[in-house]
Amino acid sequence: MIPAIDAVVNLWTHDIVQALPKHMATWYKHMGLGHPNVYLGCHAHAPKYWKPEFVHYLKTRGKDKVIFGTDWPVIDCARARREIAELGLSPEGERKLYRENVIRVYKLSDPVDVPTEK
Repeated sequence: MIPAIDAVVNLWTHDIVQALPKHMATWYKHMGLGHPNVYLGCHAHAPKYWKPEFVHYLKTRGKDKVIFGTDWPVIDCARARREIAELGLSPEGERKLYRENVIRVYKLSDPVDVPTEK
């Protein structure tokens, strides 16, 4: 495992963007799936602006690799949840995005039981 993962991901992302400027969907697959200890946050942009390739990744092979975030106060939680609901994720996909992935990644031993209402 890489302890300073944020710094490493930032360096890799810059290199990947330069190498593949027209194919950003590629880095989702290579960063998330190619490294078992690398996870992706989805907080930089409002969900309605997520690229179709990222949404597809989130619905399929990447559903265990993405952690929810909002970049609050720019994007508030209510807005993010509304926009994510419009993406058509499965109930399992939403649970993983909002809760299960972060519990697993951070090894939370006693997670709070959070209602799943929207």
